[in-house]
Amino acid sequence: MSRPQHTPGPWFARPASASNRQWEVQALVPGTRRSFMLAELSAPWPQSERSPQAEADAHLIAAAPEMLRLLARAHDALLLSSLFYESGKDTPSGRLRQDIDRMATRLGGFPEYADPEPLR
Repeated sequence: MSRPQHTPGPWFARPASASNRQWEVQALVPGTRRSFMLAELSAPWPQSERSPQAEADAHLIAAAPEMLRLLARAHDALLLSSLFYESGKDTPSGRLRQDIDRMATRLGGFPEYADPEPLR
């Protein structure tokens, strides 16, 4: 499976307007203190005040790189545990691993991560 190339993290969410009606997801430019916008989220129309939904969506999107890294680690841990403790795919961890494989296929694979804490 090929490795997808997404904008590296960290990503963060911040209000794009004083009213908190619009939120941005931004990424840091590696090696600098600058950032750029990846996405902008707005409150559902015709709402003109603070948007808890846009804020929650922005924070969820901003967490995507870390969630993807953790999903890849969980997949590796499940694969490792199945080699030692379980056989076959019809086990809870085997089915979870299959679900993660399907998600990885939808994403085009898992990015390669330099994990500071390798699995033991």
